Amino acid sequence: MKHLLSAFTLFLCCLCLSISAHAQAVGSISGRVTDATAAVIPGAAVTVINQGTNAQRTAQADSGGYFAFPLLPIGTYSVRVTQNGFQPSELKSASLEGQQNVQLEIRLQAASVSSTVDVQAEQATATLQRADAALGQTIHAEQVADLPLNGRDFAQLALLTPGTTRGEQTSDFLNQGTSSEVSFRGSVSLSVQGMAENTNDWRLDGVDDNELTGGGVAFLPQVDGIQEFNVLTFNYSAQYGSRGGSTVLVSTKSGTNQFHGSAFEFLRNDYLDARNYFDPVKKGKYRQNEFGGAVGGPIFKDKTFFFVDYQGNRVQRSNRCQPHQLLQLRLWSLCHPRVADQLNWSGDSQFVSDGASYRLARTQHRVQLHRQSYTFAQ
Repeated sequence: MKHLLSAFTLFLCCLCLSISAHAQAVGSISGRVTDATAAVIPGAAVTVINQGTNAQRTAQADSGGYFAFPLLPIGTYSVRVTQNGFQPSELKSASLEGQQNVQLEIRLQAASVSSTVDVQAEQATATLQRADAALGQTIHAEQVADLPLNGRDFAQLALLTPGTTRGEQTSDFLNQGTSSEVSFRGSVSLSVQGMAENTNDWRLDGVDDNELTGGGVAFLPQVDGIQEFNVLTFNYSAQYGSRGGSTVLVSTKSGTNQFHGSAFEFLRNDYLDARNYFDPVKKGKYRQNEFGGAVGGPIFKDKTFFFVDYQGNRVQRSNRCQPHQLLQLRLWSLCHPRVADQLNWSGDSQFVSDGASYRLARTQHRVQLHRQSYTFAQ
């Protein structure tokens, strides 16, 4: 009974967190209802239907014919309008992105015979946002899944946003001017509109997801689990004003009335790799498998849904260490005490490679390895 109660409590917590999280990835649909002569139609009944979950919300147009549906979860919607004396009209496949305000102009025809007007929405290549003056870029699930990503790191796609560049710290030894410290550890930090990397705000379903050291992402969601993410660069809502740089809003996928899923496997094998110049006659073993998948669907149709994803990374490599590799690390530690602290190395070091014994000694500005000597200026 105790275990059952614990499992039920955990389920309730996950359910509450899910509801709270998805409340953050929202947009709005608004518009005006008119007749064929552009005269407003007050009191029209307007219903929006989420085509994925069949969730519905209803509102009534005001005296000016205007209606609004705030805080709608992102997705694809149908908008149905009815009024006495007019033919019903339905707009299908209206796509709603995070933080987007879709404005519609719906015209009803006078009812002469019983009929329904169906309008199929077309996604424009470039949509003019008239509701606000915020600048930014929305990266959709198709782009996240189809564009090449090194290490399946979605944050690299944020560089598609105008005014955004990869953060650079040319004085960082580990960086060598190509990316920030955080990028060296596997994440990506951005410089947006010339601001420092650590002034950005990363949010995952509304939850703080900031790596505070260098402005990168703390937790990287699996690529197949991302619905979209928005890079807000200028003049966005005050609710995202906690930092001076950009705000990146990441929205994860959720289940729908249709089962859908994906699976992937990326392989790297030393049998398929070319031999490195410094490799011995027999290459060292290196096998990497990056695999996973995602699946979502209904638990109770139109009511409860699920979505899960998984990604695994398995790396097998030989422990054979070449003398020149260890020597390179030791030389770095001499020039850069910060690296020496990370390597926990000071003074002499002994190691064995390929059955031979080596001794690496440091005396002021000289490093000695076996019978070889390397001298350099400090």
